[in-house]
Parts: sequence; structure tokens; C-alpha cells
Amino acid sequence: MVKTNNKITAKEYKKLFDKINPCLDLLETYVNKSFPLKVKDKYTGRVFERLPNSYLTGKLNKRIERHQIAINSNKLPNSKVSINQLDKLLSIEEPKIPVSRYTHNSKYETYIKYLLEESGIEYTPEKSFEWSKRVTKRGHIGRLRYDFFIPNNILIEYDGAQHYRETNIFKTTLKEQKERDLLKDTLARQHGYVVYRITTRNWEELKKDLTRILYNENLPSSGLEKHP
Repeated sequence: MVKTNNKITAKEYKKLFDKINPCLDLLETYVNKSFPLKVKDKYTGRVFERLPNSYLTGKLNKRIERHQIAINSNKLPNSKVSINQLDKLLSIEEPKIPVSRYTHNSKYETYIKYLLEESGIEYTPEKSFEWSKRVTKRGHIGRLRYDFFIPNNILIEYDGAQHYRETNIFKTTLKEQKERDLLKDTLARQHGYVVYRITTRNWEELKKDLTRILYNENLPSSGLEKHP
């Protein structure tokens, strides 16, 4: 990371900026490190406004480069999902799904299924693996199941209230639930999978979280956790 001080000239800053950020256009003249600057993505025209030193890390430029490569190949970095499928997912309106269709799934698990199916994204529900075998309390051999599997290595878990507070809905205690979640995360990581846990209860945020997962973007989200 290159850091500037208040003594650097506007010309010197622009030279540094252009060298580090070939995907960005500087829209304003550098004043000092505390004065935000606007820049524009050369490909999409999107405008960003951040402190000068943040552009000199090159992180924003790298993110834009990854996105452009994905668009050119019509594939996303961490899955078999296309840009067109992702665009379709983001455009889907919230459905009116009867409660009778939820079966044993929660409302938002049903929503995730709906979004994946409507956008044509390949997935497997309730996915288990040979390596997810375990011995139950009664001594039976069972398998841990993950809510959704998306090729090549994405596992999605929708965490309801029982995952973070005591409830009367299920027989397991909060401690037992957390231990089970940790075991699932650990086993998946050991076998080369990435587990994402979604907790949001908002339709628009759910679509954004799925987009982040499929594009493998570590963007801020109140309802999304990544367990690599």
C-alpha cells in the first residue's frame, strides 16, 4: 500500500493513482489526504467517493478487474453461475408462496430455492457427503446435511432463530446447535468447501446475499457470514 502525506502535489498523486488504478478515472483534483475524491469505473461508469489513500491500496481496481473478467467469460469466479443468471436473480420479485409449500423448510429456505430455480442456477438441496458421516447420540450412523450445495464448492446454510438464541421450536439446545454448526463448518473446510450462513429476513437483502456468495465478494452484510 502506498500512503501519501499532505505535502504531495496534485500532479504527483495523479501519477500514482493512474499507475495503480488502470480501471479508474480520477474525476477531481487531489487536495490533501483528508479530502475525499470522486473516481469513475471506466467500464460501467459507476462513481465512487473515498479518501485518497484508499485508492492507493489497489483493492477497488482489483475488484473491478475481477468483475470485468467475469463479464467477458460470462462466468463468476467461484461457481458455474453466469452473469446473466445473476442479473435475473436480482430482478426477481418477492413471490406469494403459500405456507403449505414450506413443508419442513423455513420461509426463507423456500425463498432461496425459489430464487435459485427461477434464475436457472444449478443446486442440490439437503446435500450430504461421504465425509459428513457422524455417530448420533443413540449410536446410529447419520450424515450432516447442508441446506444448499452449489457447484463447485459452495455450501449455503440458512440459520433460523435457533442458531443464535434458545427457542422452543426444536429439541436441541443453543449449545448443541452451535456445536453442530461448528462441526459442519470445520468438516467442510477440511474437504475444500466454503460454508456461507445467511440469517437475513428481508427479501431484497436475501437476493443481495446470494449475489455476494455466488460472486465470492466479501462485502458488508448484516445477515451473511463466510466460513472458509
